[in-house]
Amino acid sequence: MDQLLATLRAMADETRLRILRLLAEEELSVTEIAAVLKSGQPAISRHLGMLRTAGLLSMRRDGQRALYRLAPAEGTPTVLWKQLAAAVAGARGADADRTALEEILALRLAGAADFFDQRAADWDRLRTRLVDEAAPFRTVAALAPTGRVIVDVGSGTGAMLPLLAPNTRRILAVDRSRSMLARARANTRQANLLGVEFLRGDMTALPLADGAADGLLATMVLHHAEHPGAALAEFARVLKTGGRLALLDLSAHDDRAMAAEHGDRWLGFAPDVLEDHLAGAGLDEIRVEMLPTRDRRPALVLASATRTKANPHHRMKGERR
Repeated sequence: MDQLLATLRAMADETRLRILRLLAEEELSVTEIAAVLKSGQPAISRHLGMLRTAGLLSMRRDGQRALYRLAPAEGTPTVLWKQLAAAVAGARGADADRTALEEILALRLAGAADFFDQRAADWDRLRTRLVDEAAPFRTVAALAPTGRVIVDVGSGTGAMLPLLAPNTRRILAVDRSRSMLARARANTRQANLLGVEFLRGDMTALPLADGAADGLLATMVLHHAEHPGAALAEFARVLKTGGRLALLDLSAHDDRAMAAEHGDRWLGFAPDVLEDHLAGAGLDEIRVEMLPTRDRRPALVLASATRTKANPHHRMKGERR
């Protein structure tokens, strides 16, 4: 009864309904919610506290900030939750809030791109703090199909390209940072690598058609994704039937200082969490294994998966992502 009353009280406010509608679409911080709703942060924090007490939200830490998302507690009555969801979808001002949310998310992406633009010149050195040996990179490169079209997502300065080029007909190197792509182009010319094309784009909205690739590599990139599940679904979209994904990333760790230095959104991934993300993306033949590292660096997780079914993430013409 106490939980039911708390939920009812939380629903009985227009601002809280607007917050729920936003968090049904995107994980947001107090600052971002306040900017969308044009409200003070203390008031937003009070509303969030009530919504969490009602069991409607979950919160996680990302460095110094707290991020909230819609997550109804298991005990929330089904009928009540369905009514709440309908109210959230149809609340007054939905279009204006959605427009403001899109502006906030655009600023977030621009800030992330700026972060990597500013670090492009020093990125190769920074990367050695995570992985100081070539063996894991050779291992993940060996999982890519040979003689085919391979997408290197989050290509950065192009460290994977020399490992892929000898056995690959065509490489599509994708990164959202112009400075990273510029350095990758220069490194590719210096190494005289052929068959490499460079594309600017985000990992959750790749500038590629459905089924464009025989293989896709994501090397030390997934922990930068706002939504890892959405990124993996996008990877699955661009794979052909029978196409293979190879992924190398950090395993779950607690080194927040290192994560801040590298602009990480997630503190790595436990193998079972990564398996769930891959399965949720519609991929099959999933294999995940741990790769130990030296000198107390976070362990690495190596994963591969295949798209064996019709693509569940087909992008309709004109669809926004």
